[in-house]
Amino acid sequence: MKSKNIIIVLFILASIVGYLFLFNYTSKTDEEIALILGLKEVEVLSFDYEEDWNHKDYDIIEIYKLSDSTILKFIKESSGILRESSYENRSWTKLDWNKTPINQHKWNELYDMAIGMVRLDEKHNEWILKAKESINNFGNYFSLYHDEGNQIALYVLDVSDNYLYCIYLKI
Repeated sequence: MKSKNIIIVLFILASIVGYLFLFNYTSKTDEEIALILGLKEVEVLSFDYEEDWNHKDYDIIEIYKLSDSTILKFIKESSGILRESSYENRSWTKLDWNKTPINQHKWNELYDMAIGMVRLDEKHNEWILKAKESINNFGNYFSLYHDEGNQIALYVLDVSDNYLYCIYLKI
């Protein structure tokens, strides 16, 4: 009887560890954020994310709060080249860092796919709205990857609030 209880407890613990290992969403490392921003190093103060399932796949928004020194480094020292290891070796079209506001005539379809859609989750919509405001205001930055299959990785750097929005979508 005692060995049966021990086996059940071990099974439950193994299940919890397995779940946490497989389904625990983690932030990018400081090195990955530095690559995205075209810098040698960054200081990330906080991270949060929101995941939303839609009828075709899922959307993920990651928000990174960056230090003032990181924002200043970006403005003064960034190469302006977007590097995101998840997309570098694929046949994705890349747009390096550009100042906002976005040229909606040139990027209208991608803009509508990434920013114009309403999601089911309230927090998701709030963050999309903030990214949309940032991308439409002067003095911020944006970059993106996209492919023919309507997958988008959009990055918006809000220099006034020190936020980096990473928006990953499959439309």
